[in-house]
Amino acid sequence: MAVDFILVDTSVLSEARKMIDELDENIVFFLRQIPAGALAVPIAAIFELQRGASMIAITNPAKARAYESWLDRLLETDIWLPPVDVRVRRLLAEMTVVPELSRFWLDRSKDPKLRFGCDPEIAATAIVYSIPLASTDVTDFLAINRHFPLPGLYCPIGGRWHVPPPAGWNLGESLGRHERDWRRVIGPLGQVREEQHSNIDDDALEAPMP
Repeated sequence: MAVDFILVDTSVLSEARKMIDELDENIVFFLRQIPAGALAVPIAAIFELQRGASMIAITNPAKARAYESWLDRLLETDIWLPPVDVRVRRLLAEMTVVPELSRFWLDRSKDPKLRFGCDPEIAATAIVYSIPLASTDVTDFLAINRHFPLPGLYCPIGGRWHVPPPAGWNLGESLGRHERDWRRVIGPLGQVREEQHSNIDDDALEAPMP
């Protein structure tokens, strides 16, 4: 690969589409440090983002349309979507037989909800493609890591590597601004993207880790 990628899960990526009074400054700061061309988004995160918008549409159609429009713009940028290929699916199948991980598919509560195994699929994607993962759902991914070692787990809240990245991994410097720069879609939702993008300081965008 020409650049080192970082795989960003839904808990982090969804921060880019929030309203200004909902944004977590630590996560937004982290997102702005990821260079153009270095963001990998798991297919499972696209599913979760679309499902979230679809669920919101039941009670707030206008907000749902804004979320879907944001997702459309994200998909038009320079993000990489690692394919969920045979390797990912086989590894995911192995995860389903680990008792500790069954909760990602089975909800045993009195009021059970649908569970889709998105976190294991995201973890399997990270493992197969050897891409460090950024997430705020540290507990869940550490549970997976106990059975299937992750190639790095970073939490933007607190700025800590809970699982170190591969030796030599580094996002490096920004590849520069261009029309499909994914950073155009970083929130707050509703703010003019072109104006926001023009304020990005490329010289400050280095590897998003201490």
